[in-house]
Amino acid sequence: MVLGSWSAGDSTPRGLPRCSRDDLHVDREPEDAPSGRLSRGRAITGKVRRLPLVYTAALVVLYPACDHGRSLRTPTLTQVGAEFLPEGFLPASGSIADNGEFVLWDVRTAAVYRSAGAETGQLYPSPTDSSAYPVGAAVEQGSSFQVLYGGLGKVIEIDVETGKRRVVLDGISNEGLIAAVRTDGDWITAQINDEGTLRVSSLVSEQQLLQRYDVSARTTALTPVSISASNGRLLAALRETPSDVIIVGGSGAITVRPPLDSLLRVPAAGLRNWVSISALWLGPFLVHSLADLQSDRRVLITYSETGAPISWKQLVTPIGLVAASPNGRLVLAVRNLGRAEAVRYAVRY
Repeated sequence: MVLGSWSAGDSTPRGLPRCSRDDLHVDREPEDAPSGRLSRGRAITGKVRRLPLVYTAALVVLYPACDHGRSLRTPTLTQVGAEFLPEGFLPASGSIADNGEFVLWDVRTAAVYRSAGAETGQLYPSPTDSSAYPVGAAVEQGSSFQVLYGGLGKVIEIDVETGKRRVVLDGISNEGLIAAVRTDGDWITAQINDEGTLRVSSLVSEQQLLQRYDVSARTTALTPVSISASNGRLLAALRETPSDVIIVGGSGAITVRPPLDSLLRVPAAGLRNWVSISALWLGPFLVHSLADLQSDRRVLITYSETGAPISWKQLVTPIGLVAASPNGRLVLAVRNLGRAEAVRYAVRY
């Protein structure tokens, strides 16, 4: 996660249209909800030109509900659960199932955290091979989950109760392996070679889904690319500026470039501080989450299926969306208000 601190200053929105009415609709949680222990913040909203900034420990709604003349209602996220993560565990990414079970992984220590909610979380240490690092994980039906390890080139299934491991897929190419996601029983991998070429491929069909040549191969504190998939649609989000999102489908690839230069009043050099956290499908919407490396500022941009921008929201809280459930009804995020915690949101359309 990208963390920091920032005091709110003047930030006038430009570019995308905004609602004429109050554009942040906060759905209050019951006091006995898992996040009830957290202090509630406040949201600055109203018919003003300044971009609404959210200062809240229990962030519950991220998107406006506006039509803009096209009868499109962007998703609303309501917090339904939160749990602290083990001390020292800093997740890079994760995955969440339709039933709310989730897995997060730390690429520094190669440890994996799995939880079914209600304080059932457990930390599973890295394999004995020191070269192993997790690049993707998937929750299984029953009492196990799978992790794809770079360095090993293997998918390993881990039993939740006993911690026993068994190899379920072997022989995966390790060259530049940086990210993976499982969809419809298939593993999709992202690899970057020394020349900065990104390849996204299917392990089962051995089909190359995407190849690009303009990806920076520089080493950063974040994985250079995040990938996600839903209903046969693949998203690859490039971390560094210009933080493109590539939509891969049956008709080819579409590149979506976030209009940060027109949305944020910062010098051009300052845009280099902005990176992608993730790009997720929520129903028919593409939600792109970006972070300022030097502050707590976050920008969430909602696009249509074809990559047309619909709305955007700026937040001032150290949070990042990391995964959506296959049915698009749950979102997993990581928040750090002095200690990292996993947060689950229910999605309404």
